[in-house]
Amino acid sequence: MFNLNEDDNEIIIKFSSDMVAIDRVVEETKIFFNHLNIPIFSEFKIVLRELLINAVEHGNKNDVNKKVICSIEYLGNMRFKITVEDEGQGFNYRSQNMKMPDNPEQDRNRGFALINASSEKIKFNEKGNQVIVYLGCSKKTYFESEHEGEWEIITASNDITAAVVDEFRIFLLGLLDKGIIKFRFDLKHVDDIDSRSLSIFIVFSKMLKKKDQSGTLEIINANNDLINLFKMTGLDSIYQM
Repeated sequence: MFNLNEDDNEIIIKFSSDMVAIDRVVEETKIFFNHLNIPIFSEFKIVLRELLINAVEHGNKNDVNKKVICSIEYLGNMRFKITVEDEGQGFNYRSQNMKMPDNPEQDRNRGFALINASSEKIKFNEKGNQVIVYLGCSKKTYFESEHEGEWEIITASNDITAAVVDEFRIFLLGLLDKGIIKFRFDLKHVDDIDSRSLSIFIVFSKMLKKKDQSGTLEIINANNDLINLFKMTGLDSIYQM
């Protein structure tokens, strides 16, 4: 069972306690974020997955006859409220350790530690079978990619500047190592690109051509200022605008 209801600022999903359904919830959430014109950020995905895993595995004990209800509400100003409720007996959340285990080889008790580290506030109902988490997207830029046909679509969550140039370079090199030769940079969330970041676009184009002469680079959804910047620096001759 998988039911979804959505309005402008909230999505509510009710599903059977099956781990496979968690991936579908995350995919539906990405679509919801897209409607809000907000890139889904890594902390959000971490928190959402851990909450859902906890509800399915520990709350409902993987019983597919029991349901999980997940609601995601956009509060404005890049802040969100996630509510997850299961049909289990609940637990003593007051004794829950929210700190990361000291032993890195310990493979359990990391879920709520990850949730706590990525959230602003965590609340439980008295029974302990419902948890509410508040979190927001920081101004830090995150890079994500997804495959569409022959193309790898690269999206930045914010401006591409010197502050994130190292992460940008490492991210792009990782994609090159996968043998991808067609790249489309979606700049719909980017208002500013500085000179250090422009140099990464230049270096990346040279590395791609060295790897495969048929490699293709595109820029989409750029604002007028960015289009003019690429034209002024001659990058429009390398990247199809």
